[in-house]
Amino acid sequence: MPPVKHDNRITHVRPDGRWEHRFRQSWLNTYFDCPERARREAYGEVDRVETDAANVGTALHYAAEDAIALLGEGILLDPYEVQDLWQKHWDQRNAELDIEFVKRTPAASQRYGLRAAEAFGAQVLPHLTPFATEIPFGPFVLHEDEQRVITATGTIDYIDAVHGMIDWKTASRPYEPWEKQRWAIQPTTYKVGGATVIPDLKSPWHDGPYNGPMGIWHYAVFPEAAQVKTQWIKCERIHDGWDGWLVNQLLPIAYQLEATERGDLPVWPLRDQHALCSPTWCPSWDTCKGMTLSADDLKSHKPRAPWA
Repeated sequence: MPPVKHDNRITHVRPDGRWEHRFRQSWLNTYFDCPERARREAYGEVDRVETDAANVGTALHYAAEDAIALLGEGILLDPYEVQDLWQKHWDQRNAELDIEFVKRTPAASQRYGLRAAEAFGAQVLPHLTPFATEIPFGPFVLHEDEQRVITATGTIDYIDAVHGMIDWKTASRPYEPWEKQRWAIQPTTYKVGGATVIPDLKSPWHDGPYNGPMGIWHYAVFPEAAQVKTQWIKCERIHDGWDGWLVNQLLPIAYQLEATERGDLPVWPLRDQHALCSPTWCPSWDTCKGMTLSADDLKSHKPRAPWA
């Protein structure tokens, strides 16, 4: 199955003649990694390829959703049963999609996914009190003026009746908690978006409204290891100042999109100061940095004094 082009256009013209920008949190993550890659994604200039890393994480999300639904009905699966769920979804996706193994071999991907699923079943699932899963929000208005309307949309993976919003993450290494608290866009977007839907949200497993914490976001990270240990990262987005800061971040992006739509900005700034700018991770590598540099040019050298 060849890769497909996907047009995720962010910007449209409303019937009243104003711009409308509909932002998704996942696209914003890409933008802050590299604006030009985000532009290419938005305008259908990137081949959509499902990688082994994404496949492991998606299968874990599906397995977690299934296990949580059963927990809500009073059935607590053991870790091996959660592994069976992960394996089912992993097998199904491998059969339906053309997975590109860029980080791990199929065998290594399977080992990691099963270890992450076991960790979820043993270290996370018994401590949950399910309220809702896969909660869409938006599009809701973040900013409006005479020339534009800025909206946001997304889907919250899981809301716990006791602990609040939680997102499951697979990763090759542990996250830096201070970085997530200081600038991660996902907790900020979902704090604002969650406030538009959570107060009226109905749980399939509980009577009455949600009474858990608002503005609290948890990452449950499953770093790759011989024995996966769940890393918990708490991000607080309690104060309304986060709402204003999100608008301040999105307005300059809206200006870029409007200039692009007018034909005045064909290329956006390039950012390569992170590991994701590489032939392994970026589908635009060959038509961007890879046009002038090879993978060998990226290799680091053993640290030593120049005279050694």
